[in-house]
Parts: sequence; C-alpha cells; structure tokens
Amino acid sequence: MHIKSVHIRPLAQTEFLPYAEFAHNNYVHTATKKSPFELLHGFQAKAYPMIKPDEQVPGSEEWLNNLIKAREEAKASIALAAESVKWQHNKLENPPKALHLRDKVWLSGKNLTKAYPKKKFAPRHYGPFKIIKVLGKINFKLKLLAAWRIHLVFHRSLLTPFEEIDEYSPNFTEPPPDLVDN
Repeated sequence: MHIKSVHIRPLAQTEFLPYAEFAHNNYVHTATKKSPFELLHGFQAKAYPMIKPDEQVPGSEEWLNNLIKAREEAKASIALAAESVKWQHNKLENPPKALHLRDKVWLSGKNLTKAYPKKKFAPRHYGPFKIIKVLGKINFKLKLLAAWRIHLVFHRSLLTPFEEIDEYSPNFTEPPPDLVDN
C-alpha cells in the first residue's frame, strides 16, 4: 500500500493488508521470472473474483472497486520500491576515480586517533599523501609522516583523490605537524 494513502486513511493499512500481501506475492519478480505464488502453488492466482452480472449483492461493486484500488496502490508501491533499489544500485555501480602510483590522496580520519579533545574537532581528512605502492585493486600504501606510528596500507574507501586547483595553488603541500603539548 502506498505510504501516502496510509497517512490519509490510517485504518486502511490494516484493512487492505491482505490485499497488499497478495499483490506482493502475485508480482512477477525479475530474478525468477515468476511470482512467489506461482513458485509455491504452481499456477498464477487470479486477482479479481468473478462476479456474475445477473447477481446483485449489496456492496459488492463498492467492495470490488476498493479491492481494485488497493491492488493498484500496492502495485504502484512495489514499482516505486523497485525503482528506488535500481537507482541505489546504479549509484553504487559507478566506480570511483582510479588511483595510480605517485597520485596524491586525502586520507579519511575516520579510524585515526589524533591529539584532539573531541573527535568532532579533528579534521575529517588528512593529507595530501603520496601513493608509494599499489597493492591490488583496492589497497594502497601511502607515504605518511614519520611521527605517525600506524600501518601504511589503506583501503580505497578511505582515500579521496587530491585535486590541485590552479587558482589556489599550492594548497596543502605538507600536512601540519601534530601538536600534543603547548
């Protein structure tokens, strides 16, 4: 059921939940090319009950219209969720800029403990540092300060390419020394 319709009519969520479940289980998934209902029972379920035109049951038309509306809202929600997942996947699929030997990079301060009273006062990135060795596709050895007594190999997710802008150069040629005492 579409989230907006739940906020407009909050009780409709429980009323139409079985129909939303049916719509989800009757939806043909891209991976299997079959619906969960078809995989479980061996046939595709019919979405709408057969109402004979000569029978007049009070409220049946209204019930059927509500059922059709709830099913369409559930299908729209599933399509919206699928589009969101597709967008997130495509966003993550774009590879980051390749790093090479002797490139300068920023090092994320996420896992570094430095002499700052609070983590929020510490810089988010340190550097720029030069890549001195490429270890596979995602690990890089950096030339750090001698005073830093940490491992020199870092994962690609912790590195951001350093880009020198001519208007402001030379920027950040060397990292400032750490001051522990005054």
